[in-house]
Amino acid sequence: MSIQEKTKFYKRQNKEITKYYAWVYNPNTGKNVSGPLRGKRSDAVKDEANILKSIEAGEKFEKAKEKEKIRITVKEVYDCWIDAAKNEYANSTYEVYKYYYSHFINNLWGDIPILKIKPVHIQNYINDLGKAGEEHKAYSAETINKIINILSLLFQFSINVLNIMDESKNPMKGINRLKIALSDMETWTPEQQAEFFNSPLVRQSHYFPLLCVSALGPRPGEVCGLAEKDYLREKKLLKMSRGYDKYNVLSDMKNHQSHRPLSLSDFICHAIDRHLNWKAEMRQQYPDFADNNFLFVSAKGRPINPDVYSKAYIKLLNKYNSQASTPLPQISLYGIRHSFATNNLLLDDISPALVADVMGNSVKTVLSRYAHVTTDMRRQVTENYSEKLFTKKSG
Repeated sequence: MSIQEKTKFYKRQNKEITKYYAWVYNPNTGKNVSGPLRGKRSDAVKDEANILKSIEAGEKFEKAKEKEKIRITVKEVYDCWIDAAKNEYANSTYEVYKYYYSHFINNLWGDIPILKIKPVHIQNYINDLGKAGEEHKAYSAETINKIINILSLLFQFSINVLNIMDESKNPMKGINRLKIALSDMETWTPEQQAEFFNSPLVRQSHYFPLLCVSALGPRPGEVCGLAEKDYLREKKLLKMSRGYDKYNVLSDMKNHQSHRPLSLSDFICHAIDRHLNWKAEMRQQYPDFADNNFLFVSAKGRPINPDVYSKAYIKLLNKYNSQASTPLPQISLYGIRHSFATNNLLLDDISPALVADVMGNSVKTVLSRYAHVTTDMRRQVTENYSEKLFTKKSG
């Protein structure tokens, strides 16, 4: 086992970039297992550890392998795979996989030998999920794609780790994920955001994390996971270093790009200072108050669950709109993050690369997710350039 390096010259950045990947020999299959390319060697080391754990999980399957391969069920493969997956994926992803398997796969195929499942069975199931039936509605492309992802992972695990199936027999070959139509998510203009946050109703609420989502564009779970040490007051920085999910579990960031420092305005610094002063006052009255290292806490001093906070925000927005002469568009907490991207992409002097860096996304993700904005930008570029080329100057 080792960490391999791969160096490539990138024209856009005009430099060579070295990436790393794990390379682990699996004695159960006699084949090497390769991890994904990583920007940091430390991430590849983590991949190596996770691959080794997956191989160890395969050893648990030795007793089951004594049976004929054709008798090994989907549920048996899942049990081995999910045991290894806990160390490989973020907790929120791990919980999603468990939910989708139990609700969409286990009842249908759990007791069926995995080698008996053919491509036609999977394709027919996917087709049925997309249609409304007597027992279920027509599921969205996003839901169906999650099911396809889990099935793909299960079959790859049975091939690469458990060695009970040849790659050539993988029934997921030729099964395509559904195309997801881009939809224009409702967003707020800067003026609408200012109107909302300057409202006495909103200012009286527990709005500090919400303010950070609006001004800095992070994911809600990133804000809820912030530690006090992540706030560098003298440098006016906020370090994004961990997340907090709806299952009340701290987790690593979504990807290496998510680890980033964000510069703070004086206004945001003063807002965070007010929250810290409030915490200090509460601790003087109640020594056990906020007995944790979270930057933002609830009125009871507990970490803020992003799912609960999202629902509280919707209630606040509904109350605001019920009193406002001009109600604001009904957007989700994640819609505020989209508003950050949309409004910044429309500025002439801010590049998509900079927006992506601040948001902890790749440029590709930002451009694809906010295609409705980039279309306007492209039109503006071509129109402006055409005017420069073909419009005669007077005099």
